[in-house]
Amino acid sequence: MQIHYENDIRGLSLTPGMSHADFFGRIATKFGLRGAAASRLRIRFQDEDGCLVSLVDEVRYLRLVSTAPSLTDASMFVAHPGRL
Repeated sequence: MQIHYENDIRGLSLTPGMSHADFFGRIATKFGLRGAAASRLRIRFQDEDGCLVSLVDEVRYLRLVSTAPSLTDASMFVAHPGRL
């Protein structure tokens, strides 16, 4: 899937068994974010109906993982609080 952060777009694949914390960590690493900048990220993804869903907890992360096979061309939007 495509990950959008500021003016950058990068690809990221979900792997089986990846936890919510590991997923956030991979996004932070991919964009070179550390410390407070990484811990305050807000992430939204487009679900199969085209709605933007905030990825705020493990339940929504599991929803993302369960729909991931149908979201191979999906987009995620990453920002700091107040920007998304």
